[in-house]
Amino acid sequence: MPRDLRSSSAPRRLRPHRIGAALVLVPVATGVVGACGSDTEAARDLAPGATHGTASPDDGPTTRVLFVRGGPGTGGFLEGGADEQLSDIGDTSTRPGNHGWGELAALLRADGFEVVQHIEDPAVRDATTVLASEQLASFDVVVLGSNNGTYGDADAAALETYVRDGGGVLFVSDANWGRDWQDAPASDQSLLTPFDLEVNQDHGTYAVDRSELVVPDHPALAGVDAFDGEGVSPFTVVDLLPDVTPTVLARAEGDVRRPSTTTDPATPGPLSPAGPDDAALVVVTLGDGRVAGAFDRNTFFNRDGAGTSLHREDNRRLARSLFAWLAGRQPPA
Repeated sequence: MPRDLRSSSAPRRLRPHRIGAALVLVPVATGVVGACGSDTEAARDLAPGATHGTASPDDGPTTRVLFVRGGPGTGGFLEGGADEQLSDIGDTSTRPGNHGWGELAALLRADGFEVVQHIEDPAVRDATTVLASEQLASFDVVVLGSNNGTYGDADAAALETYVRDGGGVLFVSDANWGRDWQDAPASDQSLLTPFDLEVNQDHGTYAVDRSELVVPDHPALAGVDAFDGEGVSPFTVVDLLPDVTPTVLARAEGDVRRPSTTTDPATPGPLSPAGPDDAALVVVTLGDGRVAGAFDRNTFFNRDGAGTSLHREDNRRLARSLFAWLAGRQPPA
């Protein structure tokens, strides 16, 4: 049975909208590059540690989203290691098999979000300055996607405090966001533990339709009848921790590739059948905040993306409703 979910209308603590001194914002074009746009043009790498920023309409308090992207050379181990694999929000290429999240960023801007991206420094592999409380307080939602930084106890504590104070966090994992089978999921696990979640490794391709949704009327699924993924990394609810309320919205299917039981990074984890606590989409409430785990990056790719994209099933609508829920906003009409 699904666990009860706290009311999504709980008041959120107001947090200042400001940029910490360690983040440097540079403009990003707001238009979408068509199929003729090259990967070089669409996914220019910034210097490590730099941040993209985009403006939203000035019609009230700004809802700000921070995407944490992996540093150059830290992903794509199954498909050649190109930085294009890291799903940059400035990558708007629609070439067949693209891995960009530029259309996702444009979709969020159209819904009134300000979108910012931090690119980790691969030499340091330490994201402490990004997750420090004074940085997180500037954002309403944080997306931990292709990040590969080394996160410690202080980072996990800062992120937990951020959520308790009203922040939203989206976790997504994928094998090609790392340099081996264990890399990408391991970079998130220390941050997921306070939210009663474990991330699994990449395996399986399937769509989840409305008949398979566990909580179809949840606001994060508003308007969603089906969504899909390719090479998915489901999340598992591990223990029922005090005051943490996880809810599986859509169960994983088939076999799940569990975390590795060997120290050999070239060896994938073992497979076992999906159970009721394995999720294609899971949400967590803690304090005044919200957390979600989505099973695949491909769900949010640009048109003609590898495996699937925002233009398949109701993936586009899922993105809009999920980010609205994470930000404590009503689902878009």
